[in-house]
Amino acid sequence: MLKSKLKLKVIIFIISLVIITLISSCSCSNNSTNNTVPVYFQFNSSCDYEKLIPGEIVKEIELVNFILIGTDATLEEIIYLKNDPCVMRAFKVSELSTVLGELREEMDADREQMFKDVKLNRSLEKKDVVDKDELRDIMEEKHPNETLSDEILSQYQLYVTPDSDAVQELVMGFDSIQEIYDESLSWVWVSEEYLNGVSEYWYYPEEFLTETPYLESNPAPGQIASDCSEQANTLVSLLIASEFFDEEDVRVVLGIIRMDDQLGGHAWVEINQNGDWFALEATSGSYYDEISGNVVEGGSIPYKYFKFTDYPVVEVWYYYNNAYFWDEDMGLGDAPRSWQGDSDSSLLDELEGFASSRPDPKISKKG
Repeated sequence: MLKSKLKLKVIIFIISLVIITLISSCSCSNNSTNNTVPVYFQFNSSCDYEKLIPGEIVKEIELVNFILIGTDATLEEIIYLKNDPCVMRAFKVSELSTVLGELREEMDADREQMFKDVKLNRSLEKKDVVDKDELRDIMEEKHPNETLSDEILSQYQLYVTPDSDAVQELVMGFDSIQEIYDESLSWVWVSEEYLNGVSEYWYYPEEFLTETPYLESNPAPGQIASDCSEQANTLVSLLIASEFFDEEDVRVVLGIIRMDDQLGGHAWVEINQNGDWFALEATSGSYYDEISGNVVEGGSIPYKYFKFTDYPVVEVWYYYNNAYFWDEDMGLGDAPRSWQGDSDSSLLDELEGFASSRPDPKISKKG
């Protein structure tokens, strides 16, 4: 009888240990599953990716063919999403050294495809901006040096006019930089020769906004139209007038770019945010196709697109706005020191900045 009782107690003790072990194991498993960790998901932008994101979007890097989302997810969610066809890659910050090279190649391919989709090389084919020496001669003939004031160093600066009536009236309707950029995408690109019958003719922003819609040569009657120089000068004028930027942090750039293996003169905009210069391309909106004789709806390059991927600059001639000028070749001008450098992708800084002080899991869909 005593042995039976002892045996029963041993059995009960063993059963209790098993139950405790199972409860402990289950509890650890649940904690591991429920704890979220920071992770990047690279989604195919053609998918309805927003429904797949498990947590709050902490970081968002939007391109054309894909989008990078920094968020928090459980290990269970990460494993599940890694197998979703919409997810191209999942990676942690410490994996950047192995992921970054491949990611940059994909971003370069995305940029080249985007250029083709919106046919940005049209501005190079039509020579939106003639070569540097010819452009300088045209400007000096139009604006002899004696007409310049003590406050400006170059004729190009005359074409950034944040105080003009049309600019001031237009900018009153905008509440964000995004809205101003969207406005620039509504302008129709038309080649200089088609619109004006000459290789180079610069309108002031006031003329561009109020007169070009009514030109008989405008193939898009009623719409603001011209080429890259007007669009860049006017966009910078609006950004300064809006007071979203100090004059030190926004500029027009004249120089040579490469698109689809084609080189040519161009004018574009660069802005400085948190110490990083990046480009805005106003001419990516609608354009007039002289071959078909139609105005074609352009694409829409995301506002911060060139913050994360390189703008295809080959050579910079000048940086300028209404207050500052810098001749890059001569190394002369009155621009702030921050202007003495090219724009560059801040992709690495952006990726490293996310969750840099938080733990993350060992995951990788590729590699």
